[in-house]
Amino acid sequence: MKDSEFLKKVVQQYFSPEYFEEWLPKHSEQIASAIERTNTRTMKYYWIKISAPKDIEPLAFLAKIQGLQKYAWFKNTIYNIEFNPHLHSHILIRQPPATLRPARIIEQASKFVGVEPNMVYCRYFNYDYINRLNYVRGDKIPQHKQELVEKDKLDREKHNMENYYLS
Repeated sequence: MKDSEFLKKVVQQYFSPEYFEEWLPKHSEQIASAIERTNTRTMKYYWIKISAPKDIEPLAFLAKIQGLQKYAWFKNTIYNIEFNPHLHSHILIRQPPATLRPARIIEQASKFVGVEPNMVYCRYFNYDYINRLNYVRGDKIPQHKQELVEKDKLDREKHNMENYYLS
């Protein structure tokens, strides 16, 4: 039985008196498992963090990140520039091609931006998409990171940058 069908049955059973006495205790682990699987499956995406080269100006770094659009993999992205605690960029590639691999992104991005490959973090995910999307947009959890978000907003204003960019 598919998770959605099973969860529908859970709701239907909820309204009967037998639910609390018989059905729920027998199926509680299966319910929890189905809910967990339903909540964790999301869009496939790559999460990338690129640290800026030393002594690069913020607008020059932004230009480097935007220059990554020459690569076929830099499509359907949302990205930002953050200043705190150091200059870096987060890039989220939504629904990447199945043939795309982190090694290619790391190699091409590090060469183009002018940093060592270990300064580019790239990982494929198929869960937690909404949290990462919100992260790029500046809505971060845990709360202590929100202080850095406010500083980043001021720094972006100072350098006439957007809070995030879409491609």
